[in-house]
Amino acid sequence: MRSDAVFKRTYNSVLDRMATMAIGDSLDSEHTMARDFKVSRTTVRKILDALTRHGLVNIGVDGNRTIARLPKRGESFPEEETAAGRETVERGFMELIQAEIIRPGEVISTADLARRLRVSATVIREYLEGFRQFGLIARQENGTWVFAGFDQNFARELSDIRELIEVRAAEAFGDLPLDHPAWKELDDIEQRHIELQANFQRDSELFSRLDEEFHLLINSVLKNRFVNNFNHVRSFIFHYHYQWNKSDEKERNSVAIAEHLDYIRALKSRDRMLIRLAANRHLQSARISLLASMR
Repeated sequence: MRSDAVFKRTYNSVLDRMATMAIGDSLDSEHTMARDFKVSRTTVRKILDALTRHGLVNIGVDGNRTIARLPKRGESFPEEETAAGRETVERGFMELIQAEIIRPGEVISTADLARRLRVSATVIREYLEGFRQFGLIARQENGTWVFAGFDQNFARELSDIRELIEVRAAEAFGDLPLDHPAWKELDDIEQRHIELQANFQRDSELFSRLDEEFHLLINSVLKNRFVNNFNHVRSFIFHYHYQWNKSDEKERNSVAIAEHLDYIRALKSRDRMLIRLAANRHLQSARISLLASMR
């Protein structure tokens, strides 16, 4: 699981930082750690809980966390568990497309990709297979792969399906019982939006990851294997489109943050009409933004 790899990788990074500190030193706040390590506060809390269980951290009566002991050799997760193979392939694959090293119509060599991205050929094949059903990649009779590419027509079709799925997911989210853990995750994401909005000029680069987390949370309530497969492609295209066209990027992202906050308020209202209106408004803006980034 990608989220598991993120947890383990960040856990190791926190251990590395603790190794430079002294027993009794205070750890940074959850907000500061989330910002420094570029992860969610939910991930930070899980890491702090694990550190406390392992006796590395003490919690004071005021809630302040201090170092109880320094990390020992062997307490970090093995590198192979933090490699996040799929995440590495996803990021590397998009970078090769952006650099036009991989062009539409070209044969993709799994061996070459594996060598470039330093992952196994099996991971590459599994990743490419996930795109085949959506027409982004075709497999030839001789077992080679050809990149079909994506254009504005593909983006429009993707947006059409995204809107159908996410509006349904948003309605289902509003119907969740109040004790469902997704509401707590939504609270965390809302707070991070508020903080990002307040410090947007400084932290604007954090938006694309936050956007991805927000929409994955909404869509996660639909327990549907077909939706899960679609979400992989949706996340890939919409997450990385932020890097394609930098013109008016900050303005578009600033608008998206405000729309997300409206969307979150609608979800919390549990009013289906308000949820549909907020979801459709934001998804229409996302469609326009995606198409604009591909010009």
